[in-house]
Amino acid sequence: PVSVILLGYFWEMRHPLLTLSHMLRLFVYGTLKRGGSLSRNMEGSKFVCQDTLPNCDLYMVEWYPALKQRQQASEATVPGTLVHGEVYEITQELLEHMDGVERVDEGLYERKQLTTSKGNSVWVYLYLGQVEELKRIESGSFDVTTPKV
Repeated sequence: PVSVILLGYFWEMRHPLLTLSHMLRLFVYGTLKRGGSLSRNMEGSKFVCQDTLPNCDLYMVEWYPALKQRQQASEATVPGTLVHGEVYEITQELLEHMDGVERVDEGLYERKQLTTSKGNSVWVYLYLGQVEELKRIESGSFDVTTPKV
């Protein structure tokens, strides 16, 4: 039994991506950030760092933000195309819970894997609604003190 435990330990050290305890990374940019009105849903996650997503914009939808990815790389040179947020390590179960929080099955958001400015491969929720009539958050940073109405 001891040799099996040791073998498992060395397997995890050499192959961390193949273990059952593999953690995923999630980029949050709005109400799920620390201090945000929905941050309680992040319980069980581990904060990694603050980071930015290039080639994206934030829009205000009522009391929460919506992230849209720019379609053309040339649009990335426009000021304000960095979205500021936080990266967390989470479990697969928590990621699936977040799909419900973000109403993926209702078509409000879709989950997509992107790379942050710091090189983190993260899951992020992209807004599927129309943004033409919404106010763009010029700074790319959502204020978590915005009241939920």
